[in-house]
Amino acid sequence: MGCKGCFYDLGDECQIMRHKEIGGCSAYATTEEAIQREKAIEAYKEYCYGVTIKTGTPRQKLDAEFMKLYELGLRDIEIGTRLQISPSTVGYYRRDSNLPLNKKNAHGNGQIKK
Repeated sequence: MGCKGCFYDLGDECQIMRHKEIGGCSAYATTEEAIQREKAIEAYKEYCYGVTIKTGTPRQKLDAEFMKLYELGLRDIEIGTRLQISPSTVGYYRRDSNLPLNKKNAHGNGQIKK
């Protein structure tokens, strides 16, 4: 299909492909299909990361979810990825809470080493 009527058509380029496809485009979607895709992407993120916090300041995200993730044995970088904030921000928050780094044990199963 061409770009005409595609939800992702920005005029000069495609929002997905970043250029116009000649002939057919694998990114073509109606508005309804685009909404379904976005919902599927959000569900996948929640499945992969276990936590989806779409809004809020980094502090609000950390206040809401940090201890759950920390107690699972996740490291600063993993917590930052799940909460979509900087790992250094997570580190500051952890140190302010007087908590040590989480370190993966020899088997890498996420247990907290003391």
